[in-house]
Amino acid sequence: MNPKNIYSTLLLGNNFDYVLFKAAILFAESGLKVWFISPETFDKIPENIVAPEKEILQLITFLYLKDYKELISHLNGIHLWHKVPDVVILPNLEIYCNLHSDKYDPLLSALIVTALVDSTSVCAKKNQRAYLIATCSISPENCENRLQILHDMYFPHVVRESEENETLLKDIVDYYLNN
Repeated sequence: MNPKNIYSTLLLGNNFDYVLFKAAILFAESGLKVWFISPETFDKIPENIVAPEKEILQLITFLYLKDYKELISHLNGIHLWHKVPDVVILPNLEIYCNLHSDKYDPLLSALIVTALVDSTSVCAKKNQRAYLIATCSISPENCENRLQILHDMYFPHVVRESEENETLLKDIVDYYLNN
């Protein structure tokens, strides 16, 4: 269920702070508007990243949306925004979806990811294309089926965490900029 001109990637692993922040900077350096949505506030720039110029940072909007209710509320209003992002980055999808919890609800997860894809579709209509990057930590075996369903339905491009951040970063950025 991936609409035309939407490039969605699911990153599976446990530590993507450097990769996501650097990807946001690289996209902004290419003139793309980026939304960086997180359930947790950012306290500092990840190590090994030089703070970008003010003009670049102005293209990156950091949104702190603490739970799925705030996330869905924000995403459902995107069609009213005059300027929408070209790139939506969402770390910790598992937190919004309760993926690792006994309270996991597959319908809620589908609603959340559908809202993400739908709002990215609005961005693609206004910007000719859009890119969605979500991350999910790898966890207990019982969550593999939960992840597989989200992968099969919403994320045609899945990348597993690797030792080499620069290779992963290049894969993510090239996937968008070369499509």
